[in-house]
Amino acid sequence: MRGLITLFYDAIIGGAALYLALLLRFGGEIPATSEAPLYAVPYAIICLITFGLLGMQRRMWRYTSTSDAVALSYAVALSIMVTASLMFTVTRLEHFPRTAFPILLMLHVALSMFPRFIYKRMSEKKSGVKRTGQKPKNALVIGTGGAADLFLKDVQRQSSASYKILGILDDDKGKQNRLMHGVRILGAVAQLEAVLNKLDKSRRRIDMLILSEPGLTLNKTILEVAQDKSLLVKRLPSLQDMQDGEKLSNLKPVMIEDLLRRKPVQLDDAALESFVAGKRVLITGAGGSIGSEICRQIAMRNPQHITLLDHSEYALYGIDMELSRKFPEVKKSPVLANVRERTILGDVFKEGQFDVVFHAAAYKHVPLVEANAISGVATNMIGTSHVADLCAENGVESMVIISTDKAVNPTNVMGATKRAAELYCQNHEGKTNYVTVRFGNVLGSTGSVVPLFQKQIREGGPVTITHKDMTRYFMTIPEAVQLVIQAAALEIKEQNPIYMLNMGDPVRIYDLAEDMIRLSGLEVGRDIEIKEVGLRPGEKLFEELSYDSETMVKTAHKDIFCVNPVSLDTKVVKAQCEAVKKACEIGDVQGAVDGIMALVEEYTPAENSPYYKPQNETKAS
Repeated sequence: MRGLITLFYDAIIGGAALYLALLLRFGGEIPATSEAPLYAVPYAIICLITFGLLGMQRRMWRYTSTSDAVALSYAVALSIMVTASLMFTVTRLEHFPRTAFPILLMLHVALSMFPRFIYKRMSEKKSGVKRTGQKPKNALVIGTGGAADLFLKDVQRQSSASYKILGILDDDKGKQNRLMHGVRILGAVAQLEAVLNKLDKSRRRIDMLILSEPGLTLNKTILEVAQDKSLLVKRLPSLQDMQDGEKLSNLKPVMIEDLLRRKPVQLDDAALESFVAGKRVLITGAGGSIGSEICRQIAMRNPQHITLLDHSEYALYGIDMELSRKFPEVKKSPVLANVRERTILGDVFKEGQFDVVFHAAAYKHVPLVEANAISGVATNMIGTSHVADLCAENGVESMVIISTDKAVNPTNVMGATKRAAELYCQNHEGKTNYVTVRFGNVLGSTGSVVPLFQKQIREGGPVTITHKDMTRYFMTIPEAVQLVIQAAALEIKEQNPIYMLNMGDPVRIYDLAEDMIRLSGLEVGRDIEIKEVGLRPGEKLFEELSYDSETMVKTAHKDIFCVNPVSLDTKVVKAQCEAVKKACEIGDVQGAVDGIMALVEEYTPAENSPYYKPQNETKAS
């Protein structure tokens, strides 16, 4: 019924538009002898038919947009063409001024679209977001890109929006003091504090900063000013998120990358592409935080085949399904297996004929590995030795080993096993190139501190830290994974090298906790407490990226460094590894730890570790 009403409305408006067009054409008075007004009725009938055939009655007025205006213009133009053709056939247009047709087109479109836009506006006001009794937050938008454009439009459509945009900041000088959807661009990002002070004086205090583009980093200026003035900082969903159905009004917390206090490192994508393209690749630990990101990065760079190996059924299922959805053209095989299982692993290598192996399978949680040393040693050291041996036996070109800064002067079993794995691979014989990549904590990875803090903040606190002075080096998951692939792609100057990323200065965990609380719009001490709980077994206050004996050498990439490997007798290393393996097989925990300690001379268990021995006892033993 509404559709018919719409059709008749547009038809009647068409007839009226024709009459008005003639009035305008004749200067406000149609000659009494003119028969032109008589054509209003046939034009209205033709509009009724044309609009109906084009489906204009199915377009909902409350969602009127530019596409509706284009469709309506097309329908009006077609109706005019049909009408003009019939008039020319019958009367040769002798009594109708041809110049009235373009006037008719503009009038008919305008008169038909005007009520549509009015109805849309009224509908938006009626169905706008209901107020919660709280005053809308005054906000500044930072950036003027596509997402900001859509967001401002969305806020203006809602009569009861949760945000009141008082201004925009953008570093483009050409945009200064101009208006974007009626909102003034008040200055550059560096002028944030001055802009806020000016707004405060005019009694328009800002409550929130909204970062509008994914590329905008939470630089020192924004972070310090936001903390000083207790401002909530949020991000708009990315354009990709919006395309996937994310609502613009669903503001997100700041990105994990923002907590680095430095810009994420950008690596050489062309080199990564050339290294991976056309290769048969095995990824162990494929379902983990690092392993799954390696899978994604490899899948987008045209490999011949990917084998995903993980001992967790759920994790393997998850990454396999994700790759099937995102990269349906990539050939892959999910393998449910454990790197401890030498025989099964051997069959996987024989069948796979791999060119490159990324070894990400490992246990990484320090206190858990400290409490379950046999499992940690069996996976991190023995499992790595299995993969390394099979790479040599099956002619693999490169094996990339994921290591950690905890392998430097280790004080816990996890770090010691990773150092043992480094030494085993560095001193391995054969044609395979063993590349070790060593980096610090990974923001957002499973079991890392950021997800823990996020959970604790959501639950109202307290946020727990082990020690107020503890520091860690941090990097993002994409950074870590690109480093892994980039390191493997670099021209090799050292045999079996270790690569490290320039991660800037270490971040104090207490400062990280403060940043996350304040950027959630809360105040430390008032809303959320930070509680110091003490060092856990095996933990260090400070991590190191390299040994004093290791010389750091620059590589072709300015943010990647190479350190010289330690040269040991390969037979001795293999013999010690075999001894550790036998201790694991019989469940001799202390024997396994002592075996690791014999291989990793720098390993000194922390005083709160169950494997700590006083100095005199160590010497005696």
